[in-house]
Amino acid sequence: MNMIKASFLALSGVLVSSTAMAGGFQLSEYSTTNLGRAFSGAGIVGDDYSAIAFNPAGMVLKDTGVQLGANVMRMSSTAEGNLLGRTREKGKLETVAVVPHFFGQIAANENVRLGIGVFSPYGFKLEYNDDWFAAAHALLSDVETMDFALSAALKLNDKVSVGGSVILEYAKAQLTNQTALGLISSVKGDSYEVGYQAGIMYRPFEDTRFGLSYRSRTSHDIRGDHTMGPLKGKDHADLTLPAFAIASAYQKIGDFGISGSVKWTEWKSFDMLNIYSDIMGTDTLISQTAEKWRNTWTFSIGTDYYINDKWTVRAGVAYDQTGIRDSEHRTARIPDSDRIITSVGLGYKYNNWKFDLGYAHMFMKRAESNHTIKGSGTLQAVYKPYIDIFAASVQYDF
Repeated sequence: MNMIKASFLALSGVLVSSTAMAGGFQLSEYSTTNLGRAFSGAGIVGDDYSAIAFNPAGMVLKDTGVQLGANVMRMSSTAEGNLLGRTREKGKLETVAVVPHFFGQIAANENVRLGIGVFSPYGFKLEYNDDWFAAAHALLSDVETMDFALSAALKLNDKVSVGGSVILEYAKAQLTNQTALGLISSVKGDSYEVGYQAGIMYRPFEDTRFGLSYRSRTSHDIRGDHTMGPLKGKDHADLTLPAFAIASAYQKIGDFGISGSVKWTEWKSFDMLNIYSDIMGTDTLISQTAEKWRNTWTFSIGTDYYINDKWTVRAGVAYDQTGIRDSEHRTARIPDSDRIITSVGLGYKYNNWKFDLGYAHMFMKRAESNHTIKGSGTLQAVYKPYIDIFAASVQYDF
């Protein structure tokens, strides 16, 4: 299933892109309730089944049930730039992407929960028109992942619970660009890798919770096909998807729930992107990009207002860093930038059913690129994007 499919509309010769929804190409949009509070309190608020993805120890806050949801992400941007002294080009773009998720768990007994999750933690797709001015740098850049998680949680006592997940991750990638001969070079492939996640939750009082979780990195050996005009061969590349850790807190005060999270992502592991191909007869390094990303932090705070037993409203704000160090390392493939996230949400419960809606707006910092590729010149471009996210989910408690 393609988790990052997008439909693109743009003026001729203008950049067309779909940007990941968190710093770099990390995705966090697999919980509508969590989106409504700007991703604060991840895994320990207990109002849906997404603890399987954020902090499996928080699974003990729910019993048996299932959850299905999706986010519709719309990005708007202006793009302006040049390469090798060409006339500066500018334009406007619109993109739309849909990202679904599924979670389900059972209460094996009073202290044990078992669950499964299907979600996408990383992904992006950027596509340029064939005649844009820096086609030698990038045309299509597409990375997609899907995680299949088997999770378990154990309540050690009334205050402490622990949880863990074994994750089978599927990754798929395709990169294209125009060569000096005018041919389109396309490298693509896929890979499976196993990772894990572990978490702990501490509840000193009934309405006070603290959580800490860690997700391992996954190192993929992407292998597939390389085409360049009439030539065909095999390619391979290493892609490391970073580890991350989340610390969260939640406190209920009267009719309000106050939550916060701090997330650390090990983007330093995204250091070099080397692509090899045997299209010319021997296995050769055909592309080398020094990404040199840095580790990042995300800070979020949010609130839930419990109007009554049926209705809940939410709001939140977050600051999310990009892993890109500077304009020299901001490539045409991932022109990411820091962002501020504001969000609201609404929940309604009817018998065993729960319906949630969420909306978030991402104010993204103006991003400049001065990235040089040997033999292809220096790309000088400015990106001015913003992102809107609309989310909906439904839960059923058995």
